[in-house]
Amino acid sequence: MEHKRNNIVNPWAALILIMVIAVVSYSNSFYCSWHFDDVDSILTAENVHVTVFQFSAFKKALLKPHSDSGKIHRPVSRLTFAINWFLGGANVTGYHVLNIAIHFLSAFFLFLIIFQILQSPCLKGEYNNESAYFIALLASVLWVVNPVQTQAVTYIVQRMTSLAATFYVVGILTYIKARQASSARRKAMLFIACLLSFLLGVGSKENAVILPASLILIEWLFWGERWRKWSGKQLLVTIGAIIALIGVLSYSLFLGGELSAVFHNYENYDFSAWQRLMTEARVLIFYLSQLFYPVPTRLSLTHDFAISTSIFHPWTTLPAIGIIVFLISLAIAVRKNHPLVSLAILFYFINHVVESTIYPLDLVFEHRNYLPSVFLFLPVAAGLKRLIDYYNNQKSGLYWILIGFIILLITGLGAGTYIRNMAWMTEESLWRDVIQKTPGHSRAYSNLAFQYNRRGQLDKALSLYQKAADLKAVNDSDKAEVLFNIAEVYRKKEQWTQAGSYYEAALALASAHKEIRYRYAKALTTHGELGEAQAVLAPLIQEYPDNNMFCTLQGRILLKLNDPEGAFDYFLKALTGPAALRHVSKDIAIAFYLSDNYERATLYFKEFLSDYPLDMQGLLWLVATSLKADDQSQAEHYTVMVLHRETGHKLKKALARLKTLGFMPATDREILCRWFDRQMQIKTDAAAARIKDGKCLTE
Repeated sequence: MEHKRNNIVNPWAALILIMVIAVVSYSNSFYCSWHFDDVDSILTAENVHVTVFQFSAFKKALLKPHSDSGKIHRPVSRLTFAINWFLGGANVTGYHVLNIAIHFLSAFFLFLIIFQILQSPCLKGEYNNESAYFIALLASVLWVVNPVQTQAVTYIVQRMTSLAATFYVVGILTYIKARQASSARRKAMLFIACLLSFLLGVGSKENAVILPASLILIEWLFWGERWRKWSGKQLLVTIGAIIALIGVLSYSLFLGGELSAVFHNYENYDFSAWQRLMTEARVLIFYLSQLFYPVPTRLSLTHDFAISTSIFHPWTTLPAIGIIVFLISLAIAVRKNHPLVSLAILFYFINHVVESTIYPLDLVFEHRNYLPSVFLFLPVAAGLKRLIDYYNNQKSGLYWILIGFIILLITGLGAGTYIRNMAWMTEESLWRDVIQKTPGHSRAYSNLAFQYNRRGQLDKALSLYQKAADLKAVNDSDKAEVLFNIAEVYRKKEQWTQAGSYYEAALALASAHKEIRYRYAKALTTHGELGEAQAVLAPLIQEYPDNNMFCTLQGRILLKLNDPEGAFDYFLKALTGPAALRHVSKDIAIAFYLSDNYERATLYFKEFLSDYPLDMQGLLWLVATSLKADDQSQAEHYTVMVLHRETGHKLKKALARLKTLGFMPATDREILCRWFDRQMQIKTDAAAARIKDGKCLTE
């Protein structure tokens, strides 16, 4: 009898409907560009750029990008990025297709969970199959189509959030199925599936560590009569064990086994752990308002939130805390008569514990609502179903008004999602949207300036960077990056005096900022200020003696100082370090060239070109090496390769770049230029002769 009662009317129809609504709502997001953290996590993360179907390549993709530690970081999510890259490279469409698929699958699993919950023992047959089906489907659709979810779906890198949520809800579903299983074998298999889902969720993003607490909540609310058979000691031991498990995992995943990291990481922010906790009370109420009133004008990648310095400042802090206490108390008080309300409220707050308490993170991001909000629309859907049934029985015209309202609500939410996705179309549209909604946010101006900077619109970029510098930054590190970017623009404009002053200002504000110090040293090297470059780079070399990038730059400085022997040591460190850079083989080749060891130089240039066969500078160096070694045939061979790719103006620019880089001696560069002048003349004369003979140039 129980088995029959739990049969779902038509789950495949629900899946198709959820999929269609999700795809239509996100149909304009398939070509939305890369944004913000997408760059570091995917575009410039070489370890996920898998191009060959090999286990070793995919294994490397599991590592944290831009790190020498070799640490595995969110491996499940990174594996999916590697698969996307293998299938389509940097084409965004494939990433969006998978993100949307993850989103509607999460909604479908949510539908299955809600259906099972509505048929649970504690609800005592309150909902028949048809009612449970309608409520589960409506609650899932209201969640999947809510515009707030765009940040977790359209923002590609936030697949980490949505994928963790998918495994999380699968974990809940398999747990419920295990609780209902009649055979011990099926029960064991489902509990193993639940554990596997938990591990995959944590491997996608660490906040899935809260799953055991959510299972306790669901057990307590809907299968509570079985708990009454347990002694108080059994109950306390079980709850204590689960809390200990969550604590141990959190200690390892978030803090790296170092409890003090919670407080040390606050050095990057202008608020304390206590201030963040108070501020998050207001943020959580703001999130709720967005979820129930998600018009696109209220949604933004970033939000300006004043820090709560006490429970009285801003004045909204204490009311926010009061509302949270009231909602949690209400959820506990009505748990027997209204368990769906209790589930929605308690699940929401439990799943905000990781990202919305004391862990040092930015204050507000809408994607943090993705998982906590999954049950929020369950009591709404149940209430609407109750009203529909009531007015249907009364044969009232309000029945059709309610049906029309639900259709309009879903349509409006879908339209809101579609409109919100327009802001994600390009980097420029996104940051213009942020500036319009949070004009006091310096990061928005800085990121928009970056887009103009990248396109070579330096005056526009400089104006926006200056605006960002005038606004309050999140911390000194952010402020220093703005000043550094201003310096970079001045460098591109070849106004070195202004650039130098901003470089110094950035470094003074964040002297320990590795990236700023490294890039400043790199700029000094390019400008020929080699002594100053070494002085700026020295602290990094001392603190990180095996860092690939720092060693490579130090080696290049030594090459320019005509010390190829000294450069060798640093290049070898860069080549053999934990995150070896393949392009260092070209630097080693140049060092051998400058040491007059042309045979070894040729070997390393060839090794470099095996990894980067289209690199013009590598080909030019090989021609120069062949000429120095008096190997005419080899020089001609690589000259043909050069002329096959570049001729005329483009070739002159490539040769001129050799001077800009500053490694090749002037006399050698002149010899190389004369060589190409002769080869170009020979090619031109041969072409003229073929035309004179009446032959086709392509014969």
